[in-house]
Amino acid sequence: MPSGLGWMVRMNKRGEREHNVNVANRAKEAKEKKNAIHQAKLDSITNNSRQSPTDIITTFQRQPFTSSSMLQIGFLNNPIYVERSDIHLGGEITKTSAGTSVVPNLNCHYDAVSPPAQQGVTPPPKPSTTFNGGVYELVQFHFHKTSEHTLDGNYHAMEVHFVHKMTNADGDTQYLVLGFFLRDTPNDAGPFDHIVNWDNNVTDYSVTIRSSDIPNHYYTYPGSLTTPDFTASVRWIIFSTPLNCKYIDNWKVIKNTPLGKPMRAPQRTLESEVQRVDTN
Repeated sequence: MPSGLGWMVRMNKRGEREHNVNVANRAKEAKEKKNAIHQAKLDSITNNSRQSPTDIITTFQRQPFTSSSMLQIGFLNNPIYVERSDIHLGGEITKTSAGTSVVPNLNCHYDAVSPPAQQGVTPPPKPSTTFNGGVYELVQFHFHKTSEHTLDGNYHAMEVHFVHKMTNADGDTQYLVLGFFLRDTPNDAGPFDHIVNWDNNVTDYSVTIRSSDIPNHYYTYPGSLTTPDFTASVRWIIFSTPLNCKYIDNWKVIKNTPLGKPMRAPQRTLESEVQRVDTN
């Protein structure tokens, strides 16, 4: 009987090994299927013509359009109260011979919060922007160094994005992003100096955008978020005249990489969909 018992033990171990192999194979197949679905989604998204950022060709012959009311920035001349988030991991899509993948990218957001409470005073709502009749609530702003968008193929030192969102009647989320370029002006102050300087002693990150900071024209186009999952439901507003910034060289760098470094080149966009709007 010892030989029979040994045979049973060996068979049990063999069966256990085969079971483990089958479980591992099923897990591998499930992972490959999930990756294939994700891959197809990324390829579909990145092949969409309405992707961002883009290169804005200022010399493109566009139909003249003037409107002083289409864009109404509700927080001009008033402080925007925000809280700085922890540095977090985002990502950008890159295409290689092996397919499409997401490359990590560090950044931090400045999340819009309600103004400080004052006794006997009803606090105003969160800042918002109205575009073409839709009211979008400001969610956060963040920076990129260098800029993500380009003008006639040229990058700016930095770009700040004011991300808004609105939920429509169907329950779908629509985004509106205001993009401002920043230029390096060591002798001239700008509205974001205290943030870009990255002084850890700073606790008040509130920002005030003045009416005088807004040029008399902007470019707008339908695009996407510039981080996964690259949702193509974004209305972009790009102000081509850059704002001053004294401390661009002091912007936070981790392992020789600035926060918010663009890792996605300007995407293919139908130039005819990029509209210049003059406000006066």
